Amino acid sequence: ILVIFIILSLKKILPSLMSVALKERTSDIVLFVGIALSLIIANIISWLGFSIEIGAFVAGLVLAGTQFRYQLGSQLAPFREFFLGIFFLTVGMQLGLGTVWDEFSSILGLLFLLLLCKIIGITAACVLFKVHYSVAILTGFSLAQAGEFGLILLQQADSLALLSEKTNQIVLGTVIISLVLTPYLLKLGQTFSHLSVFSKNPQFIDQLADVQTDNEILLVGYGPAGRRVASYLTNVNINFHVIDLNINAIKQLERKNISASIGDATQSEVLIHAGLMEAKYLIIAVPDENITLRVSAIAKSLNSKIQIIARLVHESQLDAARSVQIDIPVVEETLVGNTLVESIQAMLASDKESYSN
Repeated sequence: ILVIFIILSLKKILPSLMSVALKERTSDIVLFVGIALSLIIANIISWLGFSIEIGAFVAGLVLAGTQFRYQLGSQLAPFREFFLGIFFLTVGMQLGLGTVWDEFSSILGLLFLLLLCKIIGITAACVLFKVHYSVAILTGFSLAQAGEFGLILLQQADSLALLSEKTNQIVLGTVIISLVLTPYLLKLGQTFSHLSVFSKNPQFIDQLADVQTDNEILLVGYGPAGRRVASYLTNVNINFHVIDLNINAIKQLERKNISASIGDATQSEVLIHAGLMEAKYLIIAVPDENITLRVSAIAKSLNSKIQIIARLVHESQLDAARSVQIDIPVVEETLVGNTLVESIQAMLASDKESYSN
């Protein structure tokens, strides 16, 4: 009960803390605050008598419930890959191949029981919640493996001497083999889900379509230039999604019922979550040319068909803009120069008219 109370309390407090961190509009601040909060939460849960791993898991659950989840997830990806490699290295070192070979029949039996129960159970749960059969079957096969968290629980049970050495090795071997089989389970699930007896209902296609966004345009940056673009798109009734690190701007957009998300657009996960893969156009209105070029390069690598309209400051960056496939560069120096020329022409024409009169 105390843990549940802590989770619910933190879900109320964390958004405010992260909002304060974002006042600097620096994505690194979000990363540092996220890591610090995770360590604090993990240690609080550990102090209550749970393992530090459980505490870290709870911290992840809490942070996942905030609007900063995709920004944090993208920034934590390198750490995740590094520590995941170390984690599996330590797990592999604990597996005794001799015991696995001696108990291979037991491992196969337990593995078959695990996969069968999870596939049937997850598929049935999905069907119970009125998910189409094709989606339910694919979900069942996708989640049939034991999962990495099972390894953490197994390590905790071993440290508390809850399992004998032999039982621990059997369960550990079962979990590892189930993880190795995951790609094959996915292929098998796709095969079953596409059988005509399951996929003939057109609602299956509708469910997949519902996942996609209906925003035609992604707008990166909600400063003065971005606001003018957003105002125009709103007036002509074109759906768009705004990405910005300014928490106040995002709240303002949400009050106007405009789709928006907090995040650093140079992070691929942030772009994908915002709907890059389905969008037709990407408008980059930030004044920083380095960010513009990085966002453009990432966007084109993820969705080569997207059309990019981007703001540049200097004409000298046009070659760089072409190298990252910006379709329409809008150069401030050029626009300012043209405006100055037009103003001078208007002034001279006015003076000439006054002189002739």
